Amino acid sequence: MNCPPGEGTNDQNFCVRVNQIAGSPFGSDVVPTDVFGNWCPPKIPFAVLGTTGTGVGNKNWVMANNTSVVTQYAQIINDKRTAPESYRTVIDGFSYHLLTARDANFPNDPVLECPQDSASRVTATYYEIRNALKWVLNVSNLGTLGLCQVPQNCSNSVPTDNGGAALVNRLYQNSPNPFNPRTMIKFSLAQGGPAQLIIYDVNGRRVKTLVNGSQVAGPHEVVWDGTNDSGQQVASGIYWSKLTVNDWSSNRKMVVLK
Repeated sequence: MNCPPGEGTNDQNFCVRVNQIAGSPFGSDVVPTDVFGNWCPPKIPFAVLGTTGTGVGNKNWVMANNTSVVTQYAQIINDKRTAPESYRTVIDGFSYHLLTARDANFPNDPVLECPQDSASRVTATYYEIRNALKWVLNVSNLGTLGLCQVPQNCSNSVPTDNGGAALVNRLYQNSPNPFNPRTMIKFSLAQGGPAQLIIYDVNGRRVKTLVNGSQVAGPHEVVWDGTNDSGQQVASGIYWSKLTVNDWSSNRKMVVLK
């Protein structure tokens, strides 16, 4: 996808600078930032068209090799903290995955135009998101909000549909679904104690008791082989798994397809 012959300007616009507008209310510790791929060869069809109401420009576009060519705006912010609105917004005319920290040696070394290595892209995105959050939330230090800053200290116990969480009561979707003749049902328990996992048909009649008794806390999995309590194969149709722990219960729809 090369630019048409003679379209030198479009080629140069593959790398576009994102500059702070003088007097910008946030971003005192920004890093020089560029956006790559916004024009030719790939074009990202998204832009901030202009301000409206109380919105103001916070950043603008500048050609990487000709800083006199300026097109506003790359970013619009809106401060409406007064009643009754009480909000702040940041609208960007660029995708964060195309941001990159500008190399200090450009334009002396044209090869360094819009570096696309992971470190440069992560640095630019980090500062952009951090400064936007600080302005939107009106704080000088995000650490005061209790946000996780060191990845290895973050909890990874958020429940997911694959049964990864341990210390919550949760019934996960069976897999495979639809199934024939068997399927895996995963669930987790916040604490040890009595629990029931029962299969019901679409009319609410008990079909199969898979778990009924005291269970330890943590993740569990059990296979339903598509039979009822009498050992007979059930017919094709919709069934429901129901997990009950004390006064808490959850159910999932399953499909037997033969």
